[in-house]
Amino acid sequence: MEEKRKRARDEFIENLYQEMGSLLRILAVRKLHNPDLAEEAVQNALVVLCEKADAVMAHPNPQGWLVETLQFVVMSMNRKTDREISVIQGSLDDVQPHHHDDYHEVEFRPLLSPEDYELIEMTVVQRYTVPEAAEELGITVEACKKRKQRAILRMRERFLEKKQEKAET
Repeated sequence: MEEKRKRARDEFIENLYQEMGSLLRILAVRKLHNPDLAEEAVQNALVVLCEKADAVMAHPNPQGWLVETLQFVVMSMNRKTDREISVIQGSLDDVQPHHHDDYHEVEFRPLLSPEDYELIEMTVVQRYTVPEAAEELGITVEACKKRKQRAILRMRERFLEKKQEKAET
């Protein structure tokens, strides 16, 4: 009986993906303006679908549920990117660069190791996806995610230290 239910669940997911996959990609590209990020968003929405398949099977509108889930995934990705950019922009507020073109380099080179700087520049400034950055750097996706998290945390800590030092003077 359990095997039958699992097969029905897998078939439901496959059919829903076949029906909605193209539309989900189009919607995600429109929102994210980047096909690689869009593909990541669609995959994340499908992960949620797999995790909640039993509830979605009983939902009166599984297609609508999946589109709404994708919208939440896209919003979450945008918020994360906005937070990363705000950390960078906050650090830039106190700096007067010599040349506008190297604005971000003036502030962040002293705050980060060369490896962390390269990773942050790739994923935030150049908008590489984590898998793209990992491939470019020759590391695993998980290592790339962890390095990025730690770099942002170090950058935030150093920025707050600098801000504190400035307030004390």
